[in-house]
Amino acid sequence: NADEFIGFVSGIISADYDLEEIFIDRMLPVANVEAKDAADVLTRIQKLADARNIKITVSLSVVKSDLNADLTDKVIAEL
Repeated sequence: NADEFIGFVSGIISADYDLEEIFIDRMLPVANVEAKDAADVLTRIQKLADARNIKITVSLSVVKSDLNADLTDKVIAEL
């Protein structure tokens, strides 16, 4: 679920003091998160990354318009 996935990402961040970037592929099935909850999970991950100045790159299958306004500007590509 989302909380477990956030805990997993938090553990990766806390275990590596010089981490600069994290790539998360297929976030929705890996995190067992539904598309409607993607924006909340991405926002929470971004807060963790911002606190440590880490770049996060995530791939997921969701329509850009389903993301909140804070995240749509971060979309690199939409298929």
